[in-house]
Amino acid sequence: MNYAYLRNPPRLLHRLAGVLGSSAERVACRKTERCFLDRLHQLPAGALRPLFLVVGGFMDSVRGHAYAICRNCPPDVAHRCDLFYRHYPEHGDIQELLRLYHRKGLPVILIGHSWGADAAVHAVILKRSLPVDLLITLDPVSRKRPLSGHYPFIRHWTNIYVDYNQATWFNITNLIARIGGPWGTVAVAQENIPCPAEIPHSSAEAMFRTFALPRVRALLDHSMSLRVRR
Repeated sequence: MNYAYLRNPPRLLHRLAGVLGSSAERVACRKTERCFLDRLHQLPAGALRPLFLVVGGFMDSVRGHAYAICRNCPPDVAHRCDLFYRHYPEHGDIQELLRLYHRKGLPVILIGHSWGADAAVHAVILKRSLPVDLLITLDPVSRKRPLSGHYPFIRHWTNIYVDYNQATWFNITNLIARIGGPWGTVAVAQENIPCPAEIPHSSAEAMFRTFALPRVRALLDHSMSLRVRR
């Protein structure tokens, strides 16, 4: 299975099926996806939902550690969001989706795991004009940490990390993360939450469900209440 092709919300693909020339639940080539994204820009804000973008790390398009967050997203969240998946090298795609939903006036939830967390953070920092309502980093890994400072365009940052002083050595993904350079705590994040020792680096979905899901629900509830007031 290559999860990189299961990357866009089926609801939106079905809506644009006539334009794309297919009713499939995936876009299988870059040309068709470019057409899909161009048409997405043209949709009115009322046709879209808050953005829920998951960015996977190294080999995630095959292993699906971060993709599991999309695949098994609780219905009460999935039905209120547009769930997208991207892979860590796709900085341009990440930035385009953030820009699109920001211009439509919709909340943006950005989630990255491992190298995907590094890609998500740096894609946003490089384009400071793209506000993120909720940034969730799941055990970010890379040698390139974010610079210290204040990032007002990231409205709330929850960083969930494995404490490698406590984590087992007898797990291949923990070993790979140690080699790659785990960030641990992030000084500029509003929250830094350590995982229990039994949650390894690969368990992106467990990290998300245990610690981040309540933040997502709270943001969606708040967004809904604002729209009702209007």
